[in-house]
Amino acid sequence: MTTPVGATQIEIAKFRCYVVPSDSDQTYLLEVRNDESARKYLAAQASKITIDLPSQFLDKADIFSETVNNRLANAFSQVNRLKKMSSLLADLLDSALEEEISQHLMAVLNQIKEAEQATAEAFQALLKAGKPS
Repeated sequence: MTTPVGATQIEIAKFRCYVVPSDSDQTYLLEVRNDESARKYLAAQASKITIDLPSQFLDKADIFSETVNNRLANAFSQVNRLKKMSSLLADLLDSALEEEISQHLMAVLNQIKEAEQATAEAFQALLKAGKPS
């Protein structure tokens, strides 16, 4: 049950490392802010992030506790929100105001954190649910 959510965690971590490398190099962020094609590429990469909920969740959600259901639903929502926010950033033309582009970019960066946190919480909830009492 944890594998799909764990895979999503890895995808988001890879995406985060691509967007904001661990060495704090902001070259890519500047490119995204200044270049429409870089924004479109970022959105294309974000669109590849998937969260496949466990089939048990889709078939029989009542087998999970309310906490697990809530965590899974939140993770699903946050990942989809990341994709949507990245898409909105990609829709901004180079002629858009720099401040508007920067605000959208900051929203995407914050959403990466939100999606990472939500998937981590869902993963932990699934792990806890899978342990015998």
